[in-house]
Amino acid sequence: MNRFIMIGGLLLLPWISSGQDNEIDPDGYNIFYHANGSKSAEGYFQNGQPTGYWKNYYEDGTLRSEGNREGKFLDSTWIFYREDGLLKEKISYEKSMRHGYSEEYNEEGMLIRKVPYVNDTIEGVLKEYYSDIEKVNFEIPYTTGLSDGPGYEYAKDGRVISVNTYEKGALRSTLPINRYNKAKERQGLWIEYYEDDPDLKIKRIEGRYKAGLKNGYFREYDKRGELLSTTKYLNGQVIENVEELMNVEIVREYFPDAKVKKEKTYLAGKPHGVWKEYNDSGNVVNAWIYDKGILLGQGIVDANGLKQGPWIEYYREGEKRAEGEYLDGARIGAWKFFHLNGKIAQKGKYKEGGKAHGRWVWYFDNGMVLKEENYRKGLEDGDFTEYDSTGNELVRGSYIDGLEDGEWWVIEGDYRHEGAYIEGLMHGEWKGYYRSNEQLAFKGNYIEGVPDGKHVYYYDNGRKMLEGKYQMGLKQGDWKRYDESGFPVLTIYYNEGKDAKLDGKKVDLEEAEVVE
Repeated sequence: MNRFIMIGGLLLLPWISSGQDNEIDPDGYNIFYHANGSKSAEGYFQNGQPTGYWKNYYEDGTLRSEGNREGKFLDSTWIFYREDGLLKEKISYEKSMRHGYSEEYNEEGMLIRKVPYVNDTIEGVLKEYYSDIEKVNFEIPYTTGLSDGPGYEYAKDGRVISVNTYEKGALRSTLPINRYNKAKERQGLWIEYYEDDPDLKIKRIEGRYKAGLKNGYFREYDKRGELLSTTKYLNGQVIENVEELMNVEIVREYFPDAKVKKEKTYLAGKPHGVWKEYNDSGNVVNAWIYDKGILLGQGIVDANGLKQGPWIEYYREGEKRAEGEYLDGARIGAWKFFHLNGKIAQKGKYKEGGKAHGRWVWYFDNGMVLKEENYRKGLEDGDFTEYDSTGNELVRGSYIDGLEDGEWWVIEGDYRHEGAYIEGLMHGEWKGYYRSNEQLAFKGNYIEGVPDGKHVYYYDNGRKMLEGKYQMGLKQGDWKRYDESGFPVLTIYYNEGKDAKLDGKKVDLEEAEVVE
């Protein structure tokens, strides 16, 4: 005898008694079965309505979904699984309507999408994740079910790299920001945000770079969006007293022979711009840089406005930020940079033209070493090591001309990765290990950054989780998934990454993730 129940309009469960017509207990625990005799669903009834925690199963007995019911309604978080037992979705319900976050997972069990709902309508910021690491790739704002407002694209290191503007469900514009050129130098428009709340994008600084150097106008804002300052740069150097930016008052003091002794500039009654002090021969012997009453630097500038000799630079809070020497407006020789608490943040040397050269060391504000690296003519070159705040190694490798090269050793979260680079691209065999027990978690081959050949993933008990082959970056042939006991649970056949067969049945690759 067949009986059916609709769960929130989403899941139709055939309740079929195994060989007999069992009656439903309207006030007790019930078990229902598939036609093959395997359990189909189980849970409690009260007054003839499902209530409490329910579980539903595939015909092979694998758990398909589980969650709570309040009478005829789905309630709280329901969890849905694929036939291989991996997570497929987590959905929050309120009276059978999606309410709260819904999470979607790919066939490898990685979170790929997080969708906010209010009364079954997308409302809020939808997040899409990179498929290989649980880091946000896109944030898309929704209002009453339509994408609307500013959204963001992120690099894997957390940088915002695009600002995408949506309007009534359509993408209207894309603004690339915070990009690097091939030499890994900042290039184009960069926007930095306040970090107090990562979900709020409050602009702090914006400006443009050319080959790693500031060029043009840089603007700084407070948390209310009010403009605090505008500074003009040319090839990394501040252009002083820019006429179009200021309506300043200039005050001069003179020697008895009427030569200028001091030149001061004020904006709204506060020191602003470059203050200069001259000797009786007319040479600048001291200079100060102010921004609306705040001292930012002290040293010497020449007649062309270029910094020369020893300089001390300050945070807006008044603490020393950096000290070193300039030559024709570019840093040269040994420099030190400081945290707000006065401890050294980094130290190293520059060659002519302001290019970092030799060994540089970075520090946490507790005094522990953050990273040690080497430069040649402004590019990373030589050994590189990074540490956590307690002194444990996180990254070890080397660079040649600004690109990773040779053997690298990297800790990311719960895993440790080992392998080699050639000219910044993964090359040869890479391996990953579980940090908890040093068990092999992954091994696979790369050719100049492209996966190629056999790739195998493992559970932390040492058994295989997933294996298959790549052919120049595309999945090819059988990819097999196993459960933690080593039993094969799913096989997907790929043909140049385009067509697929799921356990022998041909399907579209785009649908392969959701076939049940």
